[in-house]
Amino acid sequence: MFAALAACLLLPAAPAMAQLVYRWVDEKGEVHYDSTLPAEYANRPHQILQNGIVIRSIDDPTAPEPTLEQVQKEKNKVDPEIAAHEKQMRADRLLVLKYRSEEEILDAMQVEVDNLAYDARLIEQSRLSVVASLNGQIREAADRQRAGLPIDATISDEIKQLRGRLRQGARSKANLDKREAQIREIFMSELNRYRYLNGDGPEDEATADTATGENNT
Repeated sequence: MFAALAACLLLPAAPAMAQLVYRWVDEKGEVHYDSTLPAEYANRPHQILQNGIVIRSIDDPTAPEPTLEQVQKEKNKVDPEIAAHEKQMRADRLLVLKYRSEEEILDAMQVEVDNLAYDARLIEQSRLSVVASLNGQIREAADRQRAGLPIDATISDEIKQLRGRLRQGARSKANLDKREAQIREIFMSELNRYRYLNGDGPEDEATADTATGENNT
């Protein structure tokens, strides 16, 4: 860095864009700086500096010049860890702007859970209605059997359809329970992160478990 600075100080005053300096190492290992690159070093590794800063390092002068597309792709490459860190920072900023307190997070979660509870009541009402209809069809089929009469095909079809509706209702309820668990997990994660960002506690699963227990009680 000192050598680069010294080279820049030795250059005559000129506009910033014109201060391009070549740096190369000769056969004796000595470092050279000049505004032009000697022809005999054009095919050897060298660097181009501007205002003492390396703007290009040419390790293999014989390699073809990169295309504009290749240069753009290289610029667009982002370290996965840096990308993840930036994504987390954006999420954190949104989190602290979205909620003003822990209570707001818990309230928002409860609104989502209450919406699911309404759907759960509809599913349960439908189930009870189907069960009542199914029991009625089964009783009718049993009465015909006791009377020595054949069971009407429509009754058998109705019983089959009602049992299918019960299975579908059970799947809907299971999906609803799964969705509620996901909602609670998401909001507890946000609550845990919110506490961590505000310095109210460590960012660990124990905090989230405690919050879940408090909410359920």
